[in-house]
Amino acid sequence: MLFSRRPGSLVGPCYKRTVYPSERHSVATNKCNWQGFAIPTLMKKYESGFTLFELIIAMALAAILVGLGVPSFNTAIDNYQARTNMTRVQSSMVFARSEASKRGTTVSVCRTDNGSTCSDEEDTDWDAGWLIFVDEDGAGDLDAGTDEIIKVVNALSGFTLTSAVDVITYSANGAVTPATFDLCPNSGESDYARGLVLVATGRPRVLTTGVSCGS
Repeated sequence: MLFSRRPGSLVGPCYKRTVYPSERHSVATNKCNWQGFAIPTLMKKYESGFTLFELIIAMALAAILVGLGVPSFNTAIDNYQARTNMTRVQSSMVFARSEASKRGTTVSVCRTDNGSTCSDEEDTDWDAGWLIFVDEDGAGDLDAGTDEIIKVVNALSGFTLTSAVDVITYSANGAVTPATFDLCPNSGESDYARGLVLVATGRPRVLTTGVSCGS
């Protein structure tokens, strides 16, 4: 629609104009009011983005945040692995005690090197794995043909497990000869070491402090 300029008007003819996205610069247009006067309007196209300086600053901040986060992330992983491995040891002792009570007989836990027989090596290492079996005569030996293996626990990863005893034997009432286990990371860092204490009643207790991983 086009209107003639009115006397004394400071603006041009009244018209409507479409501003296309390809127009990069400001474009002056006129809008029409209800009286037919042209109303100047300024249409501007704004462009957003990062300058090179802003991009460098953002990358520097990201690098700082990553540097601060990596140590915390590694600590969280080490703590998780220590907790997971100790849970395997603790749950095995709880299971053996429960089976002894449920079956009304002796259940033993022995370390193993092959997953099928008790180890006869003269050392204190348990990290290669252990067996939980029904120990009919209560002697702590896995007798072929009479004793039944009820659970096999595989080797630990990234940690060593040591104890001064070769076999843990639970009686039918859940009692056990007191013993201790030390769980240590291969790195030797005592911060992630854990201990397990078996008291006479057979209940295991986890220690998070006071465990030495020195050679």
